[in-house]
Amino acid sequence: MLWPQKVLEKFNLEMHRLILVADPDGILKEESILSYVSSQGFEILEYNDPVAFRYVYEAEFREQKSRKLLIQVMGKNLKVLPFDVLNMGVSISLSLADFFPKFSYPVLKQLEPGVIGRLYQAYTEYDGGMLGDQGTREFVLQHIYELVPGFIKNKVQFLKLLIALHYRNVQLPDDLIDFITGKLRGKDFFELLHGDRLLASRKEFWSFLYDQWKLFIQDKLEGANISLVPFEHEDIKVYIDNLFIEGILSSIDVIAGADRLPDWAKVGVKGYEAAQREQRLLLLLEKFEELLSQENLSYQHWLKQAPVLAEAKIIFYDPQGNLSDEVTTRFNSVYRQVDALFKEWLLYKYGTLSNLAYTKKPVMVHHIPRYLSYQGRKQGWRRLALLILDGLAWDQWILVKKQLLQERDYKMEEDSAFAWVPTMTSVSRQAIFAGEPPRYFKDSLFTTSKEEQLWRRFWENEGYKAFNINLVKGLGDGKIEEILPALANPKIKILGLVVDKVDKMVHGQQLGTEGMYQDIELWMQGGYLKLLLGSLLANDFQVFITSDHGNVAAVGQGKLDQGVLVDSKGERFRTYQKQAFLKEAKEKTKSIEWPKYGLPDDIHILLAEETTAYVTEGKSIVSHGGISMEEVIVPFIRLWKEEQL
Repeated sequence: MLWPQKVLEKFNLEMHRLILVADPDGILKEESILSYVSSQGFEILEYNDPVAFRYVYEAEFREQKSRKLLIQVMGKNLKVLPFDVLNMGVSISLSLADFFPKFSYPVLKQLEPGVIGRLYQAYTEYDGGMLGDQGTREFVLQHIYELVPGFIKNKVQFLKLLIALHYRNVQLPDDLIDFITGKLRGKDFFELLHGDRLLASRKEFWSFLYDQWKLFIQDKLEGANISLVPFEHEDIKVYIDNLFIEGILSSIDVIAGADRLPDWAKVGVKGYEAAQREQRLLLLLEKFEELLSQENLSYQHWLKQAPVLAEAKIIFYDPQGNLSDEVTTRFNSVYRQVDALFKEWLLYKYGTLSNLAYTKKPVMVHHIPRYLSYQGRKQGWRRLALLILDGLAWDQWILVKKQLLQERDYKMEEDSAFAWVPTMTSVSRQAIFAGEPPRYFKDSLFTTSKEEQLWRRFWENEGYKAFNINLVKGLGDGKIEEILPALANPKIKILGLVVDKVDKMVHGQQLGTEGMYQDIELWMQGGYLKLLLGSLLANDFQVFITSDHGNVAAVGQGKLDQGVLVDSKGERFRTYQKQAFLKEAKEKTKSIEWPKYGLPDDIHILLAEETTAYVTEGKSIVSHGGISMEEVIVPFIRLWKEEQL
């Protein structure tokens, strides 16, 4: 029996309209289970803030007898729910201990929901006796992570394991890291590499590998033997192309002698990317073609593919690219197919994303403050800054990153998150500040005037005092000195910053994608962002960078003039309070009706199909609001300097 079926045996989804679930282990925060519950017509609300919950419940569900609702409480006690809700619903408790009676519950409780399905499949084939903590750890490592500590005998095997884990974005629980460390401690290669740190932190491992790559190139040119990583070993070398082509590692400067390097190593050396541009693009396109052939794509697939698409676009739009007609045609074809597949997936799966687990990494942008709060308590961070580069797409982040790294050797950990649809500032950026889906701030959905109020309320609920919290908006131009007092104020522990320069570029852009790239580079050369980030780090902030939405080049399909019938309008979206008005517009245009996941019930969303916009037919613009990958998946970056580790 499959894991979702086993879990849902406890539910009678056909008989009940209101189901209350005590879920201390986050079992429901698994993609396949959420998809099935959603397919049965249920909406899912996680109970967090009592006031926010009551607001949504009263507005959308109490009197709506035809709507089905599952309320998830992340604890054992359902009595935290309001008395009237508790009396109306059917109560269910979920626990990993019930599903895995032969395994150690404390070990299982630390696992991410996304791996439990695979563990259950292996458990059904297990016919042994009761396992304690150690036995459970060994079983989990072998069957979920394909890792047997006793088989790791040397440095190459260990490094190969680290690359494979971190490339797949696997974050092992602390308990399993401690267990592996205990097995490997004392081995020369493990102590030499500080293996416990490299196992525990993806950002530290990629930083280590980048530093070792620089030493390896130096070794090749000078005949030395300083690097700790045997990059020439076949088990390591096989990963090198992907790590540099996908932007996981950045290529390095070589002053002289780079032509003496082996061809396989030149992918990681600046100056040779241009010579290999077409080949790099073809390799990226092959990855997308592999994606198009896969079934049952998960959200992790798409989050990983967004930066790959960004790298491909940068190569494609490089004015010095000189790509052949064949490669140009192939890029355009693959792009259209991937865009269509992504939109098809979004229409079916997007509704489950907001309920996925976020403590390891945020999946959606409204998870970001919850993730930061959780990690801040766990890591003991003293000061935290979240910098929102309004409107920044993934390809534009890559350009920003390249300029940042030209002047300072920053360390970065790069991830992705889904923005809220429609991908507009007042919807998606407010969700970041609120730490909630848009349905929780219905009254301010089309304004940004309450962002500071939402930001402060979230962090006060997390235990901070009002004087510890600040939000500064409208940054990106002017003198950096204007913000320095806020950075230096020791009372400020939580700082939100909005740089809206990129969004202004988007709305004034007349030269398409190439024009955006030029404007980004010119702005970065002005130094504002570099100074801002340097000041944050100098004032001991833990720095995170994200965007509320991206942008995409679009072509007008014709203006849509409905006057007062439209509640809110953008170039790539329209919102209506009456569905009849939406249907009227849809009949006249090439559009889709968005299922309004996570939005207030009385909002109806029309989105321009493909990369078109509701502007003069044939007019080229750069805009946002729709559901292209560039608009929906945004970067989520941690930035630090070496001494902060």
